[in-house]
Amino acid sequence: VCGAPTAMATVKLTCAMVHATTVLLHGFARADVARGPVFTHVWCQGWVREDDGATCAVRDGSGDVRVERRARASSALREGAYVVVRGALASDGDGRRVVREADVVPVEDASVARARADAWIVEVQELWEDVFAVGLGCD
Repeated sequence: VCGAPTAMATVKLTCAMVHATTVLLHGFARADVARGPVFTHVWCQGWVREDDGATCAVRDGSGDVRVERRARASSALREGAYVVVRGALASDGDGRRVVREADVVPVEDASVARARADAWIVEVQELWEDVFAVGLGCD
């Protein structure tokens, strides 16, 4: 046995990973149910599909996720804007995954947004490879 789960604040997840049932357990994202790191918040990023100032839908190429803002925005983001999101992983009344109490930060520079989008899926994949290689390694 490798010991108790390690508490960590935020984990990077693709939109598809947010919806994966193996990622959510008792309100926490876990790399491994028995002994992996425990995360209370998620970081995802992608293109705004729709936004009403309070809730937006974000798409990253792997899927979509609904994001509920911490505070209502003074104006909605335009469709196609690239955003970085950090918030609490939760389920709505229908059991679908949602990111709540989220900070939504638009990436204004188009070239930076494109570079972030191009690297996002690989960045998350590399992180999770490291989590499983280091965080779950047993002697």
